[in-house]
Amino acid sequence: MIKLPEIPYIPGKPISQFIPLERYLPPLSEGIIGTWLHTHLDKGDMVIDPYGSHPWVPIEAARAGYKVLMSCNNPVIRLITELLAYPPDIDEYQTTTSELLTSKRGEQRLEQLLQEIYQTKCPACGKTIQVEGYLWRKDEEEPYAKQINCHNCGETGVWKIDGYDREQLEIISKDPIFRHRAIGRVALEGEEISDLIAEAIKVYLPRQLYFLMTLLNKSESIQFEDREKSVINAMLLHLFDKGNILWNWPVSRTRPKSLVTPSQFREINLWQEIVISHKVWTSNNEPIQITTWPELPVEAGICIFPGRFKDLSDQLGDMEIKGIISAVPRPNQAFWTFSAIWSGWLWGRNAVIPLKSAIERRRYDWRWHTFALHSINLYLRKPLKNHVKYFGIVPEMVPRFFASVIASFNNAGFKLEGVSYCDDEGTAQTTWIPVVQNIKQVHKPLINLCENALSEIFAKANEPLTYNHLHAYFFALLGSNDHFLNCDPQELSAQIDLAEDAIQKNLGNSLNFRRFGSESQNIDSGFFWPRFNIKPVDIPLTDRVEQAIVQLLEQTKKLDMFTTASLISNQFPGIITPSPIVIKACLDSYCSQPITRGEYVINDKELSSQRQEEIQTIQKSIIEIGSKLGFLIQGKQPVQWSNAEGQSVYSFHFTPWANISHFLLYYQDPRVDSGETKLLVLPGSRSLLVSLKLKRDGRTAEIARTWKFLKFRHIRNILDRKGLTRDSFRDLLDMDPISSEGPAQLTMFNLPD
Repeated sequence: MIKLPEIPYIPGKPISQFIPLERYLPPLSEGIIGTWLHTHLDKGDMVIDPYGSHPWVPIEAARAGYKVLMSCNNPVIRLITELLAYPPDIDEYQTTTSELLTSKRGEQRLEQLLQEIYQTKCPACGKTIQVEGYLWRKDEEEPYAKQINCHNCGETGVWKIDGYDREQLEIISKDPIFRHRAIGRVALEGEEISDLIAEAIKVYLPRQLYFLMTLLNKSESIQFEDREKSVINAMLLHLFDKGNILWNWPVSRTRPKSLVTPSQFREINLWQEIVISHKVWTSNNEPIQITTWPELPVEAGICIFPGRFKDLSDQLGDMEIKGIISAVPRPNQAFWTFSAIWSGWLWGRNAVIPLKSAIERRRYDWRWHTFALHSINLYLRKPLKNHVKYFGIVPEMVPRFFASVIASFNNAGFKLEGVSYCDDEGTAQTTWIPVVQNIKQVHKPLINLCENALSEIFAKANEPLTYNHLHAYFFALLGSNDHFLNCDPQELSAQIDLAEDAIQKNLGNSLNFRRFGSESQNIDSGFFWPRFNIKPVDIPLTDRVEQAIVQLLEQTKKLDMFTTASLISNQFPGIITPSPIVIKACLDSYCSQPITRGEYVINDKELSSQRQEEIQTIQKSIIEIGSKLGFLIQGKQPVQWSNAEGQSVYSFHFTPWANISHFLLYYQDPRVDSGETKLLVLPGSRSLLVSLKLKRDGRTAEIARTWKFLKFRHIRNILDRKGLTRDSFRDLLDMDPISSEGPAQLTMFNLPD
């Protein structure tokens, strides 16, 4: 069986450019696409984005110096990509939108009419002002409160609505014509789909539709140039999103995936959104050349094919394609339905036709998604030469999504060449190569493959792992061994079910595995650890990460988070990519807090030579305290205090690091008496790092109940204490706990029997 080909995880930074509608898009980071391309391809090479699921994929690739052919069936994504590639500056944006807003509707300027829609009375001074927003409860006929920020008297806050607000709402609600217009612009033939469109548009309140349709209708009465029309459409697209009710209150970062009305939501003032909309779309970035198929960019740039990859595949001919880049999409009913509706509003019914299925399909299951991914990759495989590399980012990774990716890619004719996964970021990075589908392979029973996979990953990590880790390792191993290559495509989901059943049966056997940190029956919560013996390749992964970061700090004296994550990912590649949370905790433990440019500088006292000297001083202090209390003293590592009968009462173990597993899991001392109190003495700056390790490793947390942790500073305080007795010493041991999540609070860990 082929070993899993693990690659370093490429860390990214927050995207430096605002991405419109980002809350619906797969979460991506800046630098990942560019780094992968620079590592594997030459500048100027042609690459394909077959999904067109996120504008940032082609944008970053083009800025990195590559030609990108993007297949995109979604007009909304195409518009965003075009304007990110060639953004308007603020003068162009304001000049264009001003032409629309200063136009007249009857005798009244449009901007005045739109402002009046969101007028209210200040409850403090009675002046007419713009409301900040209205707060609603699901299924109620009117908002229960309004948010104000009065520029006249300075009053701010949340107030109950009044008669003026009710009158404003009643005038608009009485006229359903704007809802009919909104439905009519999208409606296709067939009563059923019209009903589905009407149902979807219920996520817009009457006032919101009145505002949006008034603005949209007026925009169509003005003859704009193509570029100007794109800018107007961009502003409208921003308002279409801000103008629905999928904005939770209180505010949360929940990403809408379905058209479900929140229990409480905020109606946003759309006029105020117009005022600030330039911040969404304008930029001074250098323009990227953007063309429409079949015209290709001369140098680095983006060519958009406005359709399905299936229709593009046969047109590629002998094009020299050097690589594939993609953010593999997850099903998102909210965005796909909105895309159909918004496309109809902006470009008419014909623009809705390619997205018709998004309206008709109310539920997206993994079986459907597996088939959809397989279909695209099947057409992608046809024009590719065998050496072409395919980089697929899998954001928002959950087990069944990853299983769908692995099975559909492999069955379409791609072999997994490399994989990495960062659990805390919820993202996998995969590299694939085309493979010939004419070799029948004999596979071992899935249950045996799964047992081997679990033994391997636990041996590599040597610490408890999440279900996501274990599932990803197993399925990645199947993908690298072409397990799904020759399956009947119609049976692909059934094959995934068999593989998932194998791992769930393995992990669900309580005789073979323990689970820490979860009371839930759901298998994807908590941390797993085998009850059977494994042969670990090294000390626990988290301790190795700490060691590596300390070595880097000793060499460089300062590091930033991004550089550290990159170096650590290179050192520890694959499915068990070290957690950014652990990396940051290590930097925080050994360094002063970053003040400028995000740099962590190692504290002088954390240098190994300084800490070793400090340990010697602390050992002497322990010996001095024990002697004062009348104990017999033995040894230095550990220092043991014994009573007159020679029984060990306390043993003190010293470390400058947070390598608690060395002592709690592996340290054995034949002199240890079962009745003694074991203490681990360490710097106070390790407290939070130790707490984090205890939280992530139930084995050490369980044993930590029988230990006490003592900080260097507390030893100094005890040494200086007058009138110290054996009883008062025992009481003082718990006066400076490792942290608020230290051993005294470990009941939260839900340790198994």
